[in-house]
Amino acid sequence: MIHLSAWKSAAFLAALSALTLLVYSVFRNKTYFDFLTWNLFLAWVPFVFSFIAYEIGRRAQSRMRAAIIVALGAGWLLFYPNAPYIVTDLVHLTAMKGLYASGQGTFAFRYWYDLLVLVLFAWNGLLLCVYSLYQVHSLIRLAAGSLLAWGFVAAAALLGGYGVLLGRVYRLNSWDVLRDVSLIKRIALESLHAPAMLFSLLFGLMIGIVYVSFYFVVHQAVRAAKRA
Repeated sequence: MIHLSAWKSAAFLAALSALTLLVYSVFRNKTYFDFLTWNLFLAWVPFVFSFIAYEIGRRAQSRMRAAIIVALGAGWLLFYPNAPYIVTDLVHLTAMKGLYASGQGTFAFRYWYDLLVLVLFAWNGLLLCVYSLYQVHSLIRLAAGSLLAWGFVAAAALLGGYGVLLGRVYRLNSWDVLRDVSLIKRIALESLHAPAMLFSLLFGLMIGIVYVSFYFVVHQAVRAAKRA
């Protein structure tokens, strides 16, 4: 896999988030937009885990470092669904459509401002999602080979989709796994029905498609630069 500088990636993503927050501060809707900043913060958590693991993993290997990477990987997997979760915040445009729609079937400019702000936050979440998955993918490929690494990517995408289901539909938080295991077990059983599984599958498919697209573009761009 092509090495992407973790520090340059972090700087780029931080600049993008700062720009998004600046736009948000200008167009902020005081009725319900406050949740966006918190969700963006949560989307950064898995990237922080993968960033540290990636930096440690690219150095000389040892049992202690391997144990640290495994612990960071567990934290990453627990918080990973928070990154793509922001896409579901677009639902608030539908929930609040009464504020936007006019009697003539048109939408006020407020709608378009809010839509673009939400899309910016969703784009941040998706980039944090694929960058952090790329870093973990690189580490697993280094340790276990390409086939197992791609198998992990597929599993992570599906688990990410299920995590989004638990967050959006069942209103669970990542830390509930540590705080109330019985609640997690009960909701996991409740979620075992066709519509919920289809939601998870489709969301996992979206994560996978976005990641493969990111992977393809990055690798093609680097190869083209080397040939030039």
